Formats: sequence, structure tokens, C-alpha cells
Amino acid sequence: MTDKKSESGTENREVAYYSNSMQLEFTLYDFKLKFGESMPGGHLNIINIMLSPQHAKVVQMVLDKNIALYEEKFSEIQIPEDVKKRIMEEKAKEIKLGDK
Repeated sequence: MTDKKSESGTENREVAYYSNSMQLEFTLYDFKLKFGESMPGGHLNIINIMLSPQHAKVVQMVLDKNIALYEEKFSEIQIPEDVKKRIMEEKAKEIKLGDK
């Protein structure tokens, strides 16, 4: 963990985790990103991040922009066809009011 002082003098704690797995859940009110690590012995859940729908949309926009910049600088990121197919075939979870 790294401790840093912000411009206002308050202390910030920066924590870095590695993740090669992510699950996403959503309700009418929020998005939940569940980051973990898949390994031969199983799966380890590491951290859950909760976002408002508006913040999730902004994160998408920032990721889209930065992925485009990355690909412009290095090369297109290749995703295996079976992974693309699996993602496109998955059905979105049903949204239920007040579901958490």
C-alpha cells in the first residue's frame, strides 16, 4: 500500500491489485464490478466496486478513449473469437426495482 498526500494535505491510500477476471451485476440504481483472479486451483474474489449508472457510463467513455489511444500507439488488442461470441451471447440480468 502506498500513502500519498494530496494537494489539500489529506492522506490518500493507493492500493494496487491484479485481476484477470471481472463479473458485472447491475440494478436500476447501481453497477457492481467484481474483480478477481482466476487460477488453476480456482477463483479468488479480490474487490467489488460499486458505481452509479452515470459513473459507469463515464468509466466506459474513458476506457473507450484510452483503448483507442493504446491501439493507435501499439496495435489492435486481439480478443479470441470464442470469447467475443460468449460475451455477445450472454443475456443481461433482469433489472428489478430495489434489487441489491
